[in-house]
Amino acid sequence: MPMVEFSAVLNSDAQRAWSVVKKFGEIQQWHPAIVESSLEDGESDGAVGCLLAQCR
Repeated sequence: MPMVEFSAVLNSDAQRAWSVVKKFGEIQQWHPAIVESSLEDGESDGAVGCLLAQCR
């Protein structure tokens, strides 16, 4: 399974930043290189342990 790691400093407080990046199934709304994404097994965005099923 491919794995990507990235580190960055954000000009935001932790609560605001996490409210955006925890929605893995909606990554295409804030990441310019992602066209579409979805979660495995219909999991809810932000659920602990949810896995990204598709990303292109």
